[in-house]
Amino acid sequence: MPERFEVGYGLGPDLNVPGRMPVYRRRGGRPAETHVRVVERFGRFVWVEVRPITSREMQVQAHLAAVGAPVLGDAVHGLAEVKLLLSQLKRVYKGREDERPMIDRLALHLSGLTVRHPLTKEPMTFTSPLPKAFEIALRNI
Repeated sequence: MPERFEVGYGLGPDLNVPGRMPVYRRRGGRPAETHVRVVERFGRFVWVEVRPITSREMQVQAHLAAVGAPVLGDAVHGLAEVKLLLSQLKRVYKGREDERPMIDRLALHLSGLTVRHPLTKEPMTFTSPLPKAFEIALRNI
């Protein structure tokens, strides 16, 4: 995976699978553009910063899955059976039979959003820190 790249595939609803948004590599779907930057690599896992330029339903998940980098925990576009386990990351940690995933949800987090105020037209930015499970996983990788 390159350090920076853009995905510009169109997106449209899958009429057979509710909630799924397949990509259209040539023609079709609604135009969509996503910019991706690799923040850090952890073996087969990669932490990325994603900036959706357009605003399409399931855009980030669909675009990342289309380039071979599905979002951890994405049962619709990715590989739901892939889990981030401490025993996979730490050689000295043997794990247990009942080992739980470090992140047990979709590993996607909206850290910031900027919108224009409807009356003043001034930009308003809202931010949110990483969830605790994400912070713990990053500390242990």
